[in-house]
Amino acid sequence: MAYGLGPRSYSLIWSKLDELYEAKGLYDDPSAEAPTLDELYDIISKELRRDRRIPFDVLNIYQKTLDRLKFFTRDKFKKLFCAKDSIDVGELLKGKGVAIIEAGELADIHKPFLLGLLAIACFYYRKFNGASDIPELIVMEEAHQIAFDVTKSQIAGMLNITEGIFDRIASESAEYNQYLVMIAQYPSILGDGVRKNTGLLVTFKLVLGYRYREDLTMIVRMLARDSKMDHGEVLRFLARLPIGWSTVRKMRTFDLIETEPVLVKWGYLEIRPPKDNRISK
Repeated sequence: MAYGLGPRSYSLIWSKLDELYEAKGLYDDPSAEAPTLDELYDIISKELRRDRRIPFDVLNIYQKTLDRLKFFTRDKFKKLFCAKDSIDVGELLKGKGVAIIEAGELADIHKPFLLGLLAIACFYYRKFNGASDIPELIVMEEAHQIAFDVTKSQIAGMLNITEGIFDRIASESAEYNQYLVMIAQYPSILGDGVRKNTGLLVTFKLVLGYRYREDLTMIVRMLARDSKMDHGEVLRFLARLPIGWSTVRKMRTFDLIETEPVLVKWGYLEIRPPKDNRISK
């Protein structure tokens, strides 16, 4: 839970988790009941209230850590993150089904923390439990809000995020038959490691404008042969693509001919809204 908080907050949370693990006997019996997030919040909060004669810098670390944890121990989040019963990451990755995690109602400042936590958990599960028998796809919509370049995002500065975990996942997850699918409206904001490890680039209609200049330049350089040229005709072509059409380029192949971008028309898939009885099942 110290994602983006810095080493001192990490040390604080780890020391308190160590106390909780010791109190619950988890070191002697791994099957014992694990501590919850609100228990971690309470133990840090009680220590802060008990001893007010602490230096300001230490007080700041305590308060910053509590501010991060507080949101997840209140109201709806408490039911979601502090319940005794939980779902193991392995359960999400078992079988051939689809697990959908909706984070649309979360504030932008919370999305990279929570979804990043889930993504790295899925990655570590495969790393320490073996590769999947079938390809696993971690699909992220609005990926520029989550897998951003930490040097370009304001949210990264607010959360003190200094390491892009998605860069690591993008470079290593294929070894475990796990792959990232990033759907982004502002691809230039994506982490450098994510862009460098792109295996398949799919580009739909682009909007021309100064606001999107960096995105347009990046896409053209990834599609065109010579990045030194202007390639104005490529920009005009991408801006005039009809709905449902895209350019697709394989970024990793042994045959140079296959690296050339191709024009693809996507079939229309009509999905009927599910009925209530199906959702309840």
